[in-house]
Amino acid sequence: PVDSPAGERFRLIETDEDALEWRLRAIEAARHSIVISTFDFEDNDGGRLVMAYLLHAAERGVRVEILLDGFYGFFNTFGEEHFKALVKDPNVRIYKYNKINAFLLYKSNYRMHDKYIIIDDKLYLLGGRNLSSEFLGDFTDKKHSLDRDILIYEPKRLRGADGTSLQALQNYWNSIRVLPTCKEYRYTRHSRKVERAADTLRALYRDYAAMHPYEKTHWDTATSEAESVRLISG
Repeated sequence: PVDSPAGERFRLIETDEDALEWRLRAIEAARHSIVISTFDFEDNDGGRLVMAYLLHAAERGVRVEILLDGFYGFFNTFGEEHFKALVKDPNVRIYKYNKINAFLLYKSNYRMHDKYIIIDDKLYLLGGRNLSSEFLGDFTDKKHSLDRDILIYEPKRLRGADGTSLQALQNYWNSIRVLPTCKEYRYTRHSRKVERAADTLRALYRDYAAMHPYEKTHWDTATSEAESVRLISG
């Protein structure tokens, strides 16, 4: 690990409500690319809002790449109609980490727990929360988690500079995505259910975004300057 140059800015994300808000703010701020790595991505109130914002981003031309753990994805994500609607967009690519294989059961505990979001060359959000209601938002009858995230924002003068923690995270993502155990997941079938699910996500985005205009985020004033940031993996 190497300390990043001074000037990177940070914000601690403590509550589930803030965790949902700042993820949606980050997705809304994307202009070119969104990278997401997560252990679990569920089709419930919290997870579905993230899907709605990701689909909106993809439909306005943002490239979206998502890496999901193959075990939890098999049980909670890949068969869901809303997720299939997201996957069908040509700007979305999904990767499965170590998909379930009945002939390789000894590898069933090889799981991927990385949880982060990278937006363009502008910011990332990293922590312990999955993309589901248990970790995001304040929905009725939800189970609550106890987690923390950190948001790191790159001021314009640091974007593209060598040695930043964002660059380190991008390099880490590139090294994981090309592993042989990461397989692309595609859904190309024509399905009325999936088309209706896409319409549901679009309506969900419109309704929620009308009440929460996150595109007006002022990142410099929403963050504090760090002396340096050190990203450690392994």
